[in-house]
Amino acid sequence: MPILSDTDKLYIMSLSIIEFFLLTGAVQGFFLTFVLIARKREDPVPNRLLAVLIIILSASSAVYVWGSAINQREELGMYLAVLLFLIGPVLFYYCHFTINGNSKFKKGDIIHFLPALFFTILMIAWNLVYGSVFHSFIHPLISTSIAIQTIPYLVKILLELRSYSRRLKKTQSSIEKQTFKWLAAIVLIYFSIWILVGLFELFNHFLNWVWEFWGGIWTFSTLCLYIIGYFSLAQPELSPITMSLSAENSPGAKKKSESEKTKYGKSALTPTLAVEFKTRLIKYMESKKPYLQQGLTLSDLAKGINITPHNLSQILNEQFSLTFFDYINGLRVDEAANMLSSPEGRQLLIVSIAFDAGFSSLSSFNAAFKKKKGVTPSQFRKLCETPK
Repeated sequence: MPILSDTDKLYIMSLSIIEFFLLTGAVQGFFLTFVLIARKREDPVPNRLLAVLIIILSASSAVYVWGSAINQREELGMYLAVLLFLIGPVLFYYCHFTINGNSKFKKGDIIHFLPALFFTILMIAWNLVYGSVFHSFIHPLISTSIAIQTIPYLVKILLELRSYSRRLKKTQSSIEKQTFKWLAAIVLIYFSIWILVGLFELFNHFLNWVWEFWGGIWTFSTLCLYIIGYFSLAQPELSPITMSLSAENSPGAKKKSESEKTKYGKSALTPTLAVEFKTRLIKYMESKKPYLQQGLTLSDLAKGINITPHNLSQILNEQFSLTFFDYINGLRVDEAANMLSSPEGRQLLIVSIAFDAGFSSLSSFNAAFKKKKGVTPSQFRKLCETPK
């Protein structure tokens, strides 16, 4: 076991709580980077992009602590800040490649990384001319530029995640594990960080608070590390069906303003055939009750009634005015309501009824039930128990 010198012991004892937290987060971040790169996936590019993001945040935290130890935090922090120009583009491409499944950069994509290159050249030139990069002009310029450059990426990520969630409902009956809510949460956290950066830059003009606040910046970044690390490892890889759905319905493939009539304008499904398929669907759902199967997909149901997924989607949209997700979960809610109101079902736990009805989680069951019935499952059960 190595023996620490008196200087090392003194430095460790002098570490503030924030610095110790940052150092711990940085170590965890480097470990997560190794795990992400080593993890085998069919498409490794999103994991590698996430590894780059974690390396940036880990380096930010580590250099902040190291800079404090050698009294060079301001100088090192200015060079390090250039890396933050990469977070917006990297996070966006991680999200885009993960949900669309086409992990290929185009030649024009390099423009997203030019701000980092520009400010790196600016910092080097400024240091050569003035002998230091820490200047009252450079610091607010970089901080403000990072905030302005990052915000559009974060807004675009949130919009893309919302669009992806809507597209999932066209073919999936259970979407909880594929909605990337954790990624939306990280985006919101990081977005909040840069709102605070802008506010504290304003306060710094009058109160000189800015460098005290950077400890908070790196602390929030370290929190992002913990969130990114846990949820990225827990996130299942998207199935080929989901990936093809994302690519087919991505904003670049179809215009968002396209109406359902235009979408099915070239369909061979005649009105007579549509009525026949609708009748076949209703009879199949009543006799086989496939909606009780967790994870039921559009393709599974189409195969069961011997029609194409495209025709089934068209029938649900035109004949029922519902997405596949809403149609299946509506039937599941009706099934659960029957169980809740029956003498036998009143003895069962609500969570048991939710799973028996085909839901994959209690939260999705509660949300779907209240949406259709206007009350929660517990309230519905009490209403059924109340004597009329």
